Amino acid sequence: MHNFSPYTILLISSCLLASGCTEKTTINEAAAIASPIIDTTPTPDSTTANSISADSENQIDTAQVTTNPVANMIDPTTTTTQDPITTITTPPIDFPEAVLNPIPGAPNSNTPSLPTTDDNPAVSDPVTSVVGNPLVPVVADDLTPAPTDNTPAVIEPVIPETTTGVAGMTVNCEQSLPCRWISADTAFSVTVTNVDNNGRLNRLRVDYAIVAAHDSEMSITGANPAIDADGATLTTASVSLGNGVGGVAQGLLAGSELPGSVEFNSASTSSALNTWSIALSDSGLTRTPTFTNLPVGPLTTQIADCENTLPCVWIPPNAEVTITLIAVSGTGSSNLLTTNFSVETTRTATVAIDSGAVAVGVDGTSYRGRTHSVGQQTSSEKLTVDTISGAKIVATVLFFRTQSVSSALQHLSLVTYEDNPVPRWNPTFTNVPVL
Repeated sequence: MHNFSPYTILLISSCLLASGCTEKTTINEAAAIASPIIDTTPTPDSTTANSISADSENQIDTAQVTTNPVANMIDPTTTTTQDPITTITTPPIDFPEAVLNPIPGAPNSNTPSLPTTDDNPAVSDPVTSVVGNPLVPVVADDLTPAPTDNTPAVIEPVIPETTTGVAGMTVNCEQSLPCRWISADTAFSVTVTNVDNNGRLNRLRVDYAIVAAHDSEMSITGANPAIDADGATLTTASVSLGNGVGGVAQGLLAGSELPGSVEFNSASTSSALNTWSIALSDSGLTRTPTFTNLPVGPLTTQIADCENTLPCVWIPPNAEVTITLIAVSGTGSSNLLTTNFSVETTRTATVAIDSGAVAVGVDGTSYRGRTHSVGQQTSSEKLTVDTISGAKIVATVLFFRTQSVSSALQHLSLVTYEDNPVPRWNPTFTNVPVL
C-alpha cells in the first residue's frame, strides 16, 4: 500500500486527465504512469494522503467523479438562482468588507436590501407613508367631527359688570350694581350686591360681601345711617355677618367671601342712596368702605289673589319669572306655618331665596320666616341657585312657631329674586288657604 503526499495526489489526478486513462485504470496504475515524473516518497505526517489513499482502494472499479477545486470555486460577484421554470441572475453587488467578512457574533447592520422579486411584494410594491409632516400644524376641524343639530347649546348666565373704585377712595357706583370698594393697600374689598326694600317688613336692606387677601377675623364696629336721594335719613335697625349677628367676630380665609347685610328702620321711597358707609374690623384694623349713588331696586307691586285655591301663580309685569305657591300648611301641634313654592325663569339666571318672608292670618296672627331651603341648602340667610329656561326649582319657607295657625292667610310675601340688580321681584299673595 502506497503513501502519497498531497502533491503526488494532485499529479496523479492530472495524469489521469492528461494521459487518457481508461475507466478501469486504477490509482496504482496511474501512479506507475506518473512515477517517472513524481516523487512517491511517503510523507510520514500526511494523514490526509493516507485517508484519501484508503478511500481510493475502496473505490476501485467504480466510476470516478473528478473535481477541479479551482474550476468549481463560487464567484462571489455573480449569484445564480435556479428555478424550475426561470433563472433570475442578479447583477454583481459590491459588498463592503464588513459584509463579506462580518465579525463573528456582531450584528450586521450593513446587510443589503432584498432584491425585488414576486416573492418580496414589500419591496416591489412600496407602501406610501401616511405620517404627517410634524412641521405642519394639525387643524382641529380635521380631527373633531362637525356638531350635529342635536348638539345642545351652552347657555352662559349673564354676569353684570362690577363698578370698581380707586383704591382707598370713596367709590361712585353710578347707579349700577355690583359696586366694589377697595382698600388703600388693595388687600381688602367690600362689594355691595343688592339695595332693596326686601328686608323684614319691607324695610330697606343693603347686602354686601367681604373679600380679603389674608386670613382674618371680621366684625362690624359701626353701621352708619343711609341718606337717600330724597334727603331722608334711614337709621340702622339690625346687622348680620356670615351666619351670625354683626357684633360677633367671624373667621375669613384668604380669597374666600363673607356675606353681610344691614337692615334699616323703614323703607325708602327713593330710587337711589346718595351715600352709605359701614365700619369693619379686619383683625383689629378698621376699614370704612364708603359708597355713593347706590341704586335702590324698585319692588314689583303685582299681587296674586289665590281666591282660597292652590296652586296659585304670581307673574311680574315683564313675565320673566313664574312663582307658583304649591302648598301652605300648619304642622300639627307644633303650630309651625310652612309654605312650598316653585320658581321658573324664562332664561338662565341665579335665583336668591332670602330671609324676610312675612304672613298675616285672617285672624290677625303675624308670622315671620325662620329658615328657608332650596335643593340641599337650608339657612336663615340668603341662598342662591342657578336656573335655566323652563326648569323649575322648589323652595320651602318655615316660619317661627305661634300659639295657633290660622285657617287662611290674608297676606303672604316671599323674599325671592334674581340675584342681580334691578328690577326686583316681590311675590305677594292674598286669600291663601292653609291646609
